[in-house]
Amino acid sequence: MGYLSDHSGPLAPMVGSTICSSIVVLCVWDFSNTFPSLLIFCLLYGFFAGGYSVLYCRFATALTDKPATGLWLYSIFEFQRGVGNLIGGSVSGILVRDLSTAAKYENLILFVGIAFLTSSLGGLSYWFFKGHRPSFSGRMERLS
Repeated sequence: MGYLSDHSGPLAPMVGSTICSSIVVLCVWDFSNTFPSLLIFCLLYGFFAGGYSVLYCRFATALTDKPATGLWLYSIFEFQRGVGNLIGGSVSGILVRDLSTAAKYENLILFVGIAFLTSSLGGLSYWFFKGHRPSFSGRMERLS
């Protein structure tokens, strides 16, 4: 992911990572009934989702040229990751159904897959709208 973000910008690896992770979660999880198939799921998920946090540095450098601001942005990204790690256990506990059924992880898998898909759609919408940024400079000059 780091190599890809250095050569293509952070948006393409982010969108690719989240789309592929959502496909792996929503499609491959159902076939993970045996240990070898679960191992394949884990390797695919780890390959696509595991490198996402590597992109934080590239996100910060894409947003600012100032080192102090970049460090501040990176710390915000890591803080949000930590909050997500703390909340993730409670949310997954709520989403997991009765432990005696075979479909106990269905809600959790749907939540994770839809969250990745939503994240990728956010990146894709940026690509769609990046040429249509609103300009507020004329309005601000009129207001002052």
